[in-house]
Amino acid sequence: MVGKLVGEGVIEGKAEVVDATPLEAFRSNSDAEWGFKARNKPFFGYKISIISDFKAELPIEVRISPANRHENEVFKPLVKVAGKLGVKASRVGGDAIHDNKATRQFVKALGARAFIDKNPRRGTRKKPASKTYRQLKASVERVFSRAKRLLNLENTRVTGLKSITIHVLTTFTAMLAVAAAVYGKGLNKKIRCIRSIFGKT
Repeated sequence: MVGKLVGEGVIEGKAEVVDATPLEAFRSNSDAEWGFKARNKPFFGYKISIISDFKAELPIEVRISPANRHENEVFKPLVKVAGKLGVKASRVGGDAIHDNKATRQFVKALGARAFIDKNPRRGTRKKPASKTYRQLKASVERVFSRAKRLLNLENTRVTGLKSITIHVLTTFTAMLAVAAAVYGKGLNKKIRCIRSIFGKT
């Protein structure tokens, strides 16, 4: 589905952003782990990490992992998959959790600029985030927001990493399917309009 949208120019991938969101799970879920939504905000479940296209606001690749896995571990795999799908980013954004020398050098080696928020825990003085970073961050947050509000991303009734993965991938596939269905049919402006494309408000 992503390959089709890349081929049609819907997903350009010139600006990409990596982000994650927590997905809480039942305590009986043996694959889930404890992690943090934010500092001092623990939760039990999984993390859904995606790399999305800034302009189209569509997911390019998705990874699901137990909540205790560090988000930076999936940064490179997500960016590499995007590259294999034929998109070449000139800008790559990410949270402060990705603020380290290795990640920045990885992005630079791709010929792209890293727009990664500064991590105050590294002893550097916290400066206001750049406008570009804020724009990249807002775009991926809208992707997650639509997945949660319109496609029931958080409404899981299954247990186990395999079943959770199927639920999450089905959710994002539906988002991509709407974009693929409407593009080129005079409805290009509605590629993100999951509800209105079906005549709902």
